[in-house]
Amino acid sequence: MNEQYSKADIESVFKKASKALHKKIRFFLIGGCAMTFRNLKPSTKDVDMLFEEESSEQALFRALTEIGLEELFPGSHELDLKAKDILINSQGLQFDLFTRTVMGGLTLSNRMKARAEKYNDYNLLSVFLASKEDIYLFKAITSRPFPRDYEDLITLQQTGLNWSAIISEYKAQVKGREIEKNLLKKLSSLKKEGIVNPLMRIVK
Repeated sequence: MNEQYSKADIESVFKKASKALHKKIRFFLIGGCAMTFRNLKPSTKDVDMLFEEESSEQALFRALTEIGLEELFPGSHELDLKAKDILINSQGLQFDLFTRTVMGGLTLSNRMKARAEKYNDYNLLSVFLASKEDIYLFKAITSRPFPRDYEDLITLQQTGLNWSAIISEYKAQVKGREIEKNLLKKLSSLKKEGIVNPLMRIVK
C-alpha cells in the first residue's frame, strides 16, 4: 500500500482518540510522521509512536480501538513481551505503537526525551516530536530496503544535524549490537551515492 497521509489526517485521529482517554498520557513521534509534523515532508505512510511505559501505550491502544481502529494482528496487545501494537483506520492509515524500545535495540533514553519538542496537547493526549538527530538514528537502524528511509535520511542531513548528539547516542545504544548491521548497510549505501557525514567516520 503506497497511500500517503497528511498531518491533518493524523491529527484528526489524535483529536478523536484524546476524547476516549481516561488518563493523561504522552508519546513521542519518531519516524517519517515526525518529519511530516516538522514540515520536512508533506505526508507519511504510517505513524510510529514511542511510549515511556506500557500503561500509556495500552491506554491509547484502547482509545484507538474505541474510535474504530482495528488491530492488524488481533490479540497481540495481550502478549506481555510484544514488540508493538499495530492498528489501522478505515482510510488505511497505520499506527505502530512501541513501548520504550524500537527494533529490539534503540531505547527512548533520557537524552532523547530532553531533545524532543512538545508539539501539542489534545485534551489528555500530549504529543512530542523526536529531534531530527534521533529521527535520523531511528531511521538508520531499520531493515527496510532502498529507497524507503534513504530519502528521509538525506533530507534530514540536508537540514543540518548535531552529529555529536547522534554519535553519542550511537556509542551508547547501537555500537556492537545487532542493529549496527542495519546502520552500517544504510550508511554504506548513502556513501556510494556520494552522501557523507561524520557518523560514517565512526561506524566501521
